[in-house]
Amino acid sequence: MRNILKMHALSSGFAGALVNVFIPIYLLTLGYSLVAVMLFLIVRHAVILLSAFGAVFVSNKVGLVRTLWIRFGFLFLYLFLLYLLQREDGLLMYLVAIVGGIEAAFYWIPLNVLFTRHADTKAMAKQISRFFVLPEAAGLLAPLIGGFVAVLFGFSALFVFAFLVNIGAVGFLGDLAQEKTHFQFSFTRFKQVWHRNKTYFVSEFFDNITEETVGIIFPIVAYFSLLSITDIGAIGTLISLGMMIVTLAIGRFADRYDKKKMLRLGAVLLIGTWFLAFWTQSAIGFYAISILLGFFLRFFLIPYNALLYANAKTDDAQFLVLRELPVISARIFVFLLAIFFVARLEFVFLAAALTLVYFFFFNPPAQKSNVISATPMDLSAPP
Repeated sequence: MRNILKMHALSSGFAGALVNVFIPIYLLTLGYSLVAVMLFLIVRHAVILLSAFGAVFVSNKVGLVRTLWIRFGFLFLYLFLLYLLQREDGLLMYLVAIVGGIEAAFYWIPLNVLFTRHADTKAMAKQISRFFVLPEAAGLLAPLIGGFVAVLFGFSALFVFAFLVNIGAVGFLGDLAQEKTHFQFSFTRFKQVWHRNKTYFVSEFFDNITEETVGIIFPIVAYFSLLSITDIGAIGTLISLGMMIVTLAIGRFADRYDKKKMLRLGAVLLIGTWFLAFWTQSAIGFYAISILLGFFLRFFLIPYNALLYANAKTDDAQFLVLRELPVISARIFVFLLAIFFVARLEFVFLAAALTLVYFFFFNPPAQKSNVISATPMDLSAPP
């Protein structure tokens, strides 16, 4: 399992942070309109939802680790097609979105299932924090490095660099044991899982509105205000730094405190930050908001995800795949809001603040007993 974490840190943490924050900016620099970029993201996320079922079907047959191997093929194709966008236009952009959606599903579904199976419920917040902090530590300077590479050598060099880093990440998968999923493609089973986990399915919708606004909309607003790719890289680094500091600070004690109270406090702090972001126009303001978003988003997410993943141990892949329905619905909702508020994109910040009010009333059911037997993952050991 430690090899999975190493792969996650290098692939998602460093290589992912090199390019992910820049992809909407990259499309904008190629001359695509903001509406076209949002449509690109809508297509990509719709494909993630459909491909999640494809990924779990494959993992039923060949196992979770081999599914991760397959993902790297789609990732390399995704980066290559992004490079080709500099020379082609039109429908190629949507082909890029489709391939990008497939590779994302083939990464996150097996990774989340592996983590959920091997995590120790009694120390879930601590393990969640380490699951977060390893890729963040690996990718702390990646947005800044990516910004300078893009400015000095172009986006082509950035994609090649990310491609090479991911080749290195594949090596960590070599000796991992095979585990399969046992996902049931049954409407009756879907209804049972949905009914048993409906509180979390609703909360996942509201949670992902803020997460996607932080990850996609805020950098775009900052780009339009600052018009500097290196500034966007610096903002991505500051958000990651803020998240990592808070993760290290609260991951050690979150298991001993009331997680619901912690996430409600996090929601209050995020609401205040979104109102500040709405009025921010200066470079200094965007940098300050970036740090606050990093702090408060992670303060909110560690207790929330500790509750979520402890709950997920009962239904395993069945829950983790079906939760993509509210997750993707929330993200598409954010992109549609961005199209609606295309002239005043910062109004999406207010929508994100409003949806966080839900967590003042969030009251998940008591933790269920585990039915998935697995040896607890030793996240305290050096990865």
